[in-house]
Amino acid sequence: MTKADIIIKFEDLIRDPVGQIEKLRAIVDLPDPDTSKILNFNDLRNNEVVYGSGFEDSLSETERAVRRSLFFRRGKVGRWKEEFPRELYKVFWELHGSTMLRMGYRNEYCSFYLHKIRSKIFQIINNSK
Repeated sequence: MTKADIIIKFEDLIRDPVGQIEKLRAIVDLPDPDTSKILNFNDLRNNEVVYGSGFEDSLSETERAVRRSLFFRRGKVGRWKEEFPRELYKVFWELHGSTMLRMGYRNEYCSFYLHKIRSKIFQIINNSK
């Protein structure tokens, strides 16, 4: 496997979008940033944003809204823990675990499912009150 020139992790992009995009200057000629035009995640998910190939121009407003809701999930670091099915998570780590470890991630299998179990217990407790 060849080494990447630039690595941009989702959590770093959420935390520091300008800093992460600035990494691209090493390999791409970019214009100076205009931070007043930076959209937050909710702007991207919920509003009309003009970018890309123009494919969305051919869609109805309803189709665009559905497409955005499917493409942009929540935009929160760590939300995968609530959405990643257990069996798929196990398969993912079997297939990509060595790469994930090299990227600085750890297999959170145990803590991931303990979190889900705790959440379910709290939900049951709160519903019984």
